[in-house]
Amino acid sequence: MPRHKTFHHLLTLADTFTGWIEAYPMARETADVVATILIKHIIPRFGLPWTLQSDNGPAFISSVTQQGHLQELA
Repeated sequence: MPRHKTFHHLLTLADTFTGWIEAYPMARETADVVATILIKHIIPRFGLPWTLQSDNGPAFISSVTQQGHLQELA
C-alpha cells in the first residue's frame, strides 16, 4: 500500500465462510481504532461477529477486545 500522510496501517477483515474481504486505512494501530471501525462499519452492516481471529498484533492483544468490550460498546 502506498504511504499516505495520515494513514500508515491497514486493517483487513475477512469472512472466512464467504471470502468477503474489506480493508480500512488507519492512522494508528490501536485497540480503540479497531473497535471504532468494527462498531461504525462492520457491526451495523453484518451484526456482531461470532468469532474474531487475529495475528496477535498490539491492537488485538488489548483488553478492549480480550475482555469482551466490543459487545458492551455495540
